Amino acid sequence: AWDDVHNLRYPDWSVRLLFSYPLGNRAARSRRDRAQLGLEAAGRRVVAREIKVRTEVRQAVRNLKTLTESIRASRESVRLAENDLDTARHKLRVGSLTFFDVAQRNQQLQLARSRQLRNQLDFRIAEAVLLHAQGKLFPPAPEPEAPK
Repeated sequence: AWDDVHNLRYPDWSVRLLFSYPLGNRAARSRRDRAQLGLEAAGRRVVAREIKVRTEVRQAVRNLKTLTESIRASRESVRLAENDLDTARHKLRVGSLTFFDVAQRNQQLQLARSRQLRNQLDFRIAEAVLLHAQGKLFPPAPEPEAPK
């Protein structure tokens, strides 16, 4: 092939030598700077997520404490409504109250029990929210096997 070029056997053939030298290496610096910015942004996202998780856990714990007090109050409310109903039944036997009064006391007892159940359900939901915020709701996913 070299003889063909040298003897001009094929005049449309040509040889070219290309030499390039990156002045200042701007492309590499640009890639490095972009990667650095991406790393900083990822770090800020991690910090923001940590703050969000702490806030969620704190709120869930507060909610559990509040619901614990609500459950205690609703238990006392049920106990008082049961005593009130027993008293109304006794007064009905004596004749100082009517069936309507006893029915009202019974309805108040049912409402108190309903509030107690609602508070207990809300407490269970709040427990699940806390476990979710802590990352303990589900077991960790199994590690994928490395390709062989």
